[in-house]
Amino acid sequence: MPCGILYPNCKNVLGNGVVVHIPTVFEELSQLDRDHVNYDGRLLISDRAHLVTSYQLEQDSRNEGDSKKQKIGTTKRGIGPTYAAKAHRYGLRVGDLKDWKVFTEKFNALKARYAEQGVTVDHNAELESLRKFRELVLNKGMITDTVTLLHNELKAGKRILA
Repeated sequence: MPCGILYPNCKNVLGNGVVVHIPTVFEELSQLDRDHVNYDGRLLISDRAHLVTSYQLEQDSRNEGDSKKQKIGTTKRGIGPTYAAKAHRYGLRVGDLKDWKVFTEKFNALKARYAEQGVTVDHNAELESLRKFRELVLNKGMITDTVTLLHNELKAGKRILA
């Protein structure tokens, strides 16, 4: 979470270059809720940010555990495989959550791609977790075109800390 979330007058943006791990977001938001930090309308997530799924977490763990490959010291948080999925254009974007039918089709295609590599996870549990996240971010209006948002803020003379 950006530290600006603690300042009531700050908008906080997770931009298009960010990868988002849903359980971590839920954990951090629940901590903010417990601490009575109001983030309504102040936490915005780029519709172009990519989602870290259990498939990428498992792939990351497998890559690091493969004795034939040189270990790179990954944190096993799925970041590398998620950026690879982004670069190869088969990753899931936060904006995909807006249309659940399209999202599930893309998610099933992601499952098939990872299954070809022998990576399996509890597909239904992962989809359910993503559905709950979808409800949260849609209900709170968090998904936005952050590129346009930031350009508009700059034009309005707002200060931006990146």
